[in-house]
Amino acid sequence: MRKTFYIILIILPVVFAVAIYLFSRSSTSKESGLKIATTIFPVFDIARNIVGDKIQVIQVVPPGASPHTFEVTPQTALELQGVKAIFKIGNGLDDWIDGVAQSGAPNARIFTLSQGIDLRKFSDGSVDPHYWLALNNAQIIAQNIFQDVLEIDPANKDYYQSNLDAYLKKLDTADKKISATLADVSQKNIATFHDAWYYFAQRYGLNVITAFEPFPGKEPTPQYLSQFINDIKKYNLKVVFIEPQFSSQSLEQIAKDQGVNLVLINPADGGASGNDDLITLLENDAQIMASVLK
Repeated sequence: MRKTFYIILIILPVVFAVAIYLFSRSSTSKESGLKIATTIFPVFDIARNIVGDKIQVIQVVPPGASPHTFEVTPQTALELQGVKAIFKIGNGLDDWIDGVAQSGAPNARIFTLSQGIDLRKFSDGSVDPHYWLALNNAQIIAQNIFQDVLEIDPANKDYYQSNLDAYLKKLDTADKKISATLADVSQKNIATFHDAWYYFAQRYGLNVITAFEPFPGKEPTPQYLSQFINDIKKYNLKVVFIEPQFSSQSLEQIAKDQGVNLVLINPADGGASGNDDLITLLENDAQIMASVLK
């Protein structure tokens, strides 16, 4: 009996120490208190692949909403409280986050993720911000996030580097898969609801001929609409790709008159569409496109 008692006394501290170690590993991000914010789902997904369980990641624009038309509320600023860094696409897409940060997280660093990306420039000097839609650009975004995260948590560099290396391989595999999916489609010319798909089209062998809205949420003028219809006829387009973030009601009658099908694809919203990650989102978009462009 006494021998058993002594054995228990020896074992208990060991069990207790192991329990503490396991608990500390499972709750690293909570204990560190590190939290970062991302504006849209693609940035959120890329960031969480890099930081793993070391940093809490929040997504500001909720599922079903568009960063183009997102309405900032006092709750938006509250959600940013305590974040150490904010990651955005920038270039006119989500720059509203700067003003929100002044209220919710005035000490947070704000990182724009377009460094190193060959950005498409419009004639008026503005930039097309939808660069994440080409997975080679998503790789650059991942590398930028990695470098930026090291500024707030350099102690875990090896952990983040390992995650980055693994994720870059996944992105490379998906990039090749999407290229193969769209390689043999007979119709390379496409029409979209708004001008978001240039980077995707350029990367994967398509050509965006026209877009229904000159800017998301802005109704086309009669002159613009006339040109849109002329492009549909000229290039014999049979499909207009629409998006779940925007109502296509104003396009439906035109599509009917021109004998055009409206086909849903999704540039950014993983949570609302049931796609759990950026790779799945874009692979599914490519499959949908391939099925109607054959």
